[in-house]
Amino acid sequence: MSIIALSPTGTLSHVPNPSDVLLITAETYNVLGGGVEANVAFFQTEEGPYTPENTICRLKLIDVNTDDVIFEVSGNLSDDEEDKKSLIAAAFATGEFSNFNIEHLDPIGFSEAIEACNALNELDAIQRNSRFVDWESDNPTSNLEDLYDIVTTSDNPPNGIYMVFGENLQLFTHALRIVQKLNIPLTVELPPDLDANVGTQIAEDLQAMDHRVRIIWNLTVSRPNSATSLLGPLKPRYAMGTLMGRVMKRNSNTNSNGIPPLHRLCAGYDFPFNWKGVKMRPDIKMTDPFRKKLAKARINAIYREQYKTGIRYILGDCLTQYDLKKGSPLELENSSDISMFVDNTAIQLAREKLLNPQSEFVKKIYQNITDFLDKCTDKQNQLLVKSDDLGGKYYTLNVTPRSDRPNDAVDISLGYRPEGSTRAVYLNTAVYAN
Repeated sequence: MSIIALSPTGTLSHVPNPSDVLLITAETYNVLGGGVEANVAFFQTEEGPYTPENTICRLKLIDVNTDDVIFEVSGNLSDDEEDKKSLIAAAFATGEFSNFNIEHLDPIGFSEAIEACNALNELDAIQRNSRFVDWESDNPTSNLEDLYDIVTTSDNPPNGIYMVFGENLQLFTHALRIVQKLNIPLTVELPPDLDANVGTQIAEDLQAMDHRVRIIWNLTVSRPNSATSLLGPLKPRYAMGTLMGRVMKRNSNTNSNGIPPLHRLCAGYDFPFNWKGVKMRPDIKMTDPFRKKLAKARINAIYREQYKTGIRYILGDCLTQYDLKKGSPLELENSSDISMFVDNTAIQLAREKLLNPQSEFVKKIYQNITDFLDKCTDKQNQLLVKSDDLGGKYYTLNVTPRSDRPNDAVDISLGYRPEGSTRAVYLNTAVYAN
């Protein structure tokens, strides 16, 4: 609970006193944490003694680290919740406050206290007076144990999870459980200022061994987006936001059949990172041994690459954390995305037909999944390719009553080969004399 108290001498404080004239108490839905201050200003609206109804209070919550205004409300100091012009009404209208209350502890002394306050702006004043008051915010309570149930039972479950890995191993473990349950991707970004050996060691120690998990690491420095000078310092930065935007844009670009181009990675030459003043970290050298360490740890790094057209900074690999079977398509990010998309769609199609008559279900679900898989082989967005293991087919599908539960259960057996991506090229040349 945060408090703004006004003393009889006009002093503003976040610590209440029995002699206070005015008390504003508030609680936000979001835990704002430390580094937040309230900027308070009072404004006179008419001549005569100050009353709660004719005194306007402007309240700004400000992040002291960035000077950003988190939100701002303004209204009179009436304690009447029905007064639409009051600060209380304005606060609740923002949707940010779970509780907001004004108490007049000494109505008689209110006018003198406001008049003595350094935050007062009289009618003829320049209207610049204000005072900062510490904004107390409770520490967030941990809900990690409830996180799994909250996310997996949501009416709108996520299509993917993105997280920055620091010392939060428990959060990573819960996120991994969620993505395994929902069959969605988990992208983990390592801090961009980690030592080269520490970063690769963390990735290996996580032991995710799951095709849904992919780890990225930005090995560059650049200027912040808000930089106003070309001479500003270059700093490590997270790449998560840029990558998320590109993936969301790609996934929304569906064809006429509703199939997203999951076979196309948001990586490599066509997706450079053009941050201001971007350069490689001075302590990082992209030598062959270091590249091999990144590949062994299955880290997809952002680094400098030279092309015929010039220098580009790219996401240079597409490995998932799957290493249970070498050569599996699930080692590749786009193949993994396609696999999750196909499996989840098949599950949803089956769920829609549950409780239909058994024979009708078998017929309908076979047809519906077949129609969907055929759309995934369309040349416009071809997610599946022909497989020698499947006799040159794109996929195989069998829907049969389950042998141990022939009356109420069905087995759906689906085999397919998702499109991969080229990570290496082997060039053989020969020079002939004649």
